[in-house]
Amino acid sequence: MQRGSPLVTVLLPTYNRAHLLPRAIRSVLNQTYPHFELIIVDDGSTDDTPKVIKAFRDRRIRYIRHDENRGILAVRNTGLDAARGDCITKVDDDDELVPEALEIAVNELRRLVPRGVHYVVFDVLDVERNRLSGAGPRRERLLTFEDFLCERVTGDYWGIITRELIDGERFDEQLYGGEKIMWLKLRRKTATYYKPMVLYRAHRSHGGARMSALKRRLENAHRVAMTEAQYLEAYGDDLNKLCPRVLSRRLARLGFYQTLSGEINKGRETLRISLRTWFSLSALMLYLFAYLPCRQQLIRIYFELIH
Repeated sequence: MQRGSPLVTVLLPTYNRAHLLPRAIRSVLNQTYPHFELIIVDDGSTDDTPKVIKAFRDRRIRYIRHDENRGILAVRNTGLDAARGDCITKVDDDDELVPEALEIAVNELRRLVPRGVHYVVFDVLDVERNRLSGAGPRRERLLTFEDFLCERVTGDYWGIITRELIDGERFDEQLYGGEKIMWLKLRRKTATYYKPMVLYRAHRSHGGARMSALKRRLENAHRVAMTEAQYLEAYGDDLNKLCPRVLSRRLARLGFYQTLSGEINKGRETLRISLRTWFSLSALMLYLFAYLPCRQQLIRIYFELIH
């Protein structure tokens, strides 16, 4: 990262959220830190998104539009390919940064990069619930690869990374919900510094939005199973050594989605391995219910036990 005032790339992915975009865009344009570019990647929206963005008439905004809907991982890759910044962060189209967010984040990176730390995270406030979205330590400290792998730190945090850390790395667009595979890869390269400050405000609809996300995962059960399998291929040995209980839980997730996607025997075997790795009542019940003829019963049980 260059000395002085490094350029920050803010990536803003969007899809059919024209009614929400202005708040997110304004929160970036109103930053106290002036050296940034805002890259908005539109994943083929069919609403008024182009018109909303054009109305801002700010040369710091770069608008890139996909011709068709390609999914969030493709959007992230498009943004990374276009990024010119020395450090990179993101804001979702229904959320907002506090005005000092970039200034504080850049100052932390300036302080930490000489110590070999290229990733800094801050708290996210869930506005509707009025509570922090992340679960983990509440004091300022370094977080390790093991902290994230073993799920001692979970939930949402807002982060900023150096270009050096992510150069040459991209998301696998064939996966479904596979962002964590990439983030863990980066966290294996560097420690992550946690600063207990709310710099990001998340606006989420927890009822319908959550059910909609779960429904999409069910509809893409085969791709989710493929993603879970790749996650275990990348980190299974680490999980077995450091936190077998978490390994068992990930195996149970894989077994569920294998069963749901029609790979019945493979799913049952994966659930058996989960039970042998670390016994849990939830994995046992999933294993037993994998023999039910009614798929809807398995779905209901899974959501109650795992999600």
